[in-house]
Amino acid sequence: MKLNKDKSYAERISKECCEIIKSNFEKSTSIFIIEDETDNHYFAIVGGDESLAQTDTGEQIKIVRFFEIFWIHFSLRFNIKLISPKHYKYDLGCVNIKIFKDSEEERNKKLLFRAEWNENSNTIHAQPHWHIEPEKIYFIQEENDFNSLLELNSKTNDLFNPLQNSTSQKKIFKYSKFHYAMSSEWHKGNNHSQILNDENLKKWLKGCIEYIKKELKYCY
Repeated sequence: MKLNKDKSYAERISKECCEIIKSNFEKSTSIFIIEDETDNHYFAIVGGDESLAQTDTGEQIKIVRFFEIFWIHFSLRFNIKLISPKHYKYDLGCVNIKIFKDSEEERNKKLLFRAEWNENSNTIHAQPHWHIEPEKIYFIQEENDFNSLLELNSKTNDLFNPLQNSTSQKKIFKYSKFHYAMSSEWHKGNNHSQILNDENLKKWLKGCIEYIKKELKYCY
């Protein structure tokens, strides 16, 4: 039987994902779905308290304390398509997990990394994938050797941006744009993209959140 992907389908998937996320929190933690809808998209965002974080684009997003100094943002996007004058189809478009760190008092919490999965399996980028969010990395365009770089660093006292006060030509490498493959099958001779649907979404979400929590505890 073919599933009718109307708004109730999007609401059901969103609630099921919310329950999966809840299982990784203390029972006393209040977590719920916040809905938002435009002409073309339906968004489901996990909310809890009123904590907010700011992305590098200046966007304010809702976050929930994961544990200790770590915070999580989770959202689902469904693409809305008009099928007939009174019938809209809701297709799963993207899932996004963002992990932040810092104390509750810190307003500008630092984004550490993202886990994402887009429905377009034909993209050159791996699906699903990770994004790491470091500071910008600077490269010297001229043929300076490593000693030159150390000399610049000693003058500026800035390990991450030794060229800040230098006249040398520099190029910003946006490391956060790199897509780290999460579910590639290169070892089988296959590609690095998997098709996103509601069933493998729920399995992936459960495993991904549990893995993130375990690795953060290992690092912290």
